[in-house]
Amino acid sequence: MFHAAGEPQTRRVRILLCAVLLAALALPVGSAIAKSAGPALVAIIIDDLGNNLDRGVEALNLPGPVACAILPDLHYSTPLAKRVHQAGKEVLLHLPLEPTVRKDLLGPGSLVDKMDLNSVESSLQQSLKTVPFAVAINNHMGSQYTQDDAAMDRLMDSIHILRPDLFFVDSLTTPHSVVRQTAAEYGIPSLSRDVFLDNDRSPDAINKRLDQLFHIARLHGTAIAIGHPYPETLKVLRERLKSLYKGDVRLVPLSLILALKTNVSEP
Repeated sequence: MFHAAGEPQTRRVRILLCAVLLAALALPVGSAIAKSAGPALVAIIIDDLGNNLDRGVEALNLPGPVACAILPDLHYSTPLAKRVHQAGKEVLLHLPLEPTVRKDLLGPGSLVDKMDLNSVESSLQQSLKTVPFAVAINNHMGSQYTQDDAAMDRLMDSIHILRPDLFFVDSLTTPHSVVRQTAAEYGIPSLSRDVFLDNDRSPDAINKRLDQLFHIARLHGTAIAIGHPYPETLKVLRERLKSLYKGDVRLVPLSLILALKTNVSEP
């Protein structure tokens, strides 16, 4: 098992940028944010991008630093990743991992728990090529894979070998996920989703989930939500994200949440 020996240059650059954002928000660097120290911070990820260019561009054009999680090896994966990066927003590789049910929905670049290390590494390398500029990986599906210690060990080993500058965002599709502890063993920073915005696609339900996200952030300092490029989700977010430049909740990049959660000080 390999452990990260030092911080890659690309991660150092992101940490420096986060330090600037922290200073601008007048927030202390640390593992948690006191409620009195400044605004509560939220990050939002839009998953399942890469199939439809119009929906991808709509997600990209949402107000603020919304992260775009792009599925690998689809027709629009690479051009969309380039456009997201050019817009100054964060790209995630939305990596398909084996679920407990509906395994037929996995698609290109999928990892299943029986794949050996060489197969995982080769597949991940190809997926990263089709989603350039990724700063992180988050799982698409994965309720079976992310609770399998051996499978997650092979994935984190492959990330460490290929791109140790990445961090991992656990979509938490199972309460039995071992992502956090396995990532820590390889020195790979990780975050976890707090709220799914649109399991119920009605605008009223999506608004309630956003309110829940803000409530969690006010309680704990930070919170992360995952949504999808559904017309209802995009419409609600267009209407509500503009207000997050003022008040007691701010929309920020995932990298800033990471800097706070991992107790980053100076690089």
